[in-house]
Amino acid sequence: MIERERLAAGVNLVAWGYIFLLFHVDINGFSLLPSFVGYLLIFLAIRRLNLLRPELNRLGLPCLLLLGYYLLKWLGYPAQFGNYVWVFLTVFLVNFFFQAYFLTALLELAANYLPGRSIVAELTGCRKWYLVCMGGGILLYLVGQTGFAPGLLLAGWALVSIGVGIWLVVVLFRLYKILNEPDMLAEKVL
Repeated sequence: MIERERLAAGVNLVAWGYIFLLFHVDINGFSLLPSFVGYLLIFLAIRRLNLLRPELNRLGLPCLLLLGYYLLKWLGYPAQFGNYVWVFLTVFLVNFFFQAYFLTALLELAANYLPGRSIVAELTGCRKWYLVCMGGGILLYLVGQTGFAPGLLLAGWALVSIGVGIWLVVVLFRLYKILNEPDMLAEKVL
């Protein structure tokens, strides 16, 4: 039961972390939901979940690098790198592979603790579409830099990505709720 509680606490941190990663609210250039806070929450989740899945330790460094980059960006330091496509692509690739590996590990943990539950299948779909939106978004951005991507296509892709992001966060919070449900077996024993 302790492991399930650890998983639930980790999923809660991840769900809150994705709120900070996916949704940006700026007032006069000041971000109310800075991305570095999302990476901090995900890093804390990795530290909590690594006892259940030790290979998550490999994600600590990329998560800290992304946290550091977005913290510096929030503070205004990497403004001089803003025009370099190689910086943008490097950060994107680190982020993409980090997210892919992390969501896959989280999915496998959920499958181990909730075999046969529909939430696992839904999380699988979320992970797939989230990564498709990330990859497609970067491709559209790069094509847009050449002037060939129509604005309507970019706007449509952005709306789909927002919908998938909301779906991912909702599924993560539902997973957290399911993991906190009392076990049927424990109720029968009492």
